[in-house]
Amino acid sequence: MSGDPSLIKHFTDGTDIYIHTAKQYLGEDGWEKLDSTHKKMWRRRFKTIFLGLLYGLGSKNLSQQLNTDEKTSQQLKESVLNEYPKLREYVESQQNYPFDESRNSAPRMGCWGPGTINTFFGDRLYLREWDYMKKAKDERERKNIEARVRRLSTNLPIQGGTSTAINNIVALDSNIRVKMV
Repeated sequence: MSGDPSLIKHFTDGTDIYIHTAKQYLGEDGWEKLDSTHKKMWRRRFKTIFLGLLYGLGSKNLSQQLNTDEKTSQQLKESVLNEYPKLREYVESQQNYPFDESRNSAPRMGCWGPGTINTFFGDRLYLREWDYMKKAKDERERKNIEARVRRLSTNLPIQGGTSTAINNIVALDSNIRVKMV
């Protein structure tokens, strides 16, 4: 979805992206000095970061899942985004799109107009949080709701698209079974 050439190359080459990114962060020598338990831990950390980025995981929750402080989790997250700049662009674009007043009404993957988000199959999902944000009692509440809208803007195109794909597969399977009988 991000179109990052390095991510695409690693994927087509069959490279374990989480191990590759851990090696980039730790250095090849640092990686090789780790025992298998710590290698698994670092792989799991970078998997959490990648999935956290794509699902809109906030810094506080990311640090809890990584079992580290927020500063360290932010450094790890930045190392991934620096390694894959198109991923950064994609995540930022998804998060900012609902707030971009200059956009036109043409649909694109992710969002369509204020308060709605499109899945990658084009299904529109309306965010109730958009209305809540307008009705916030104070700036703190508005910022909290805005952060949730930004997370959902990254998460829902993927989650909703996956849901649609599964529904389509189930419907196709049901149609095939009916026709076979």
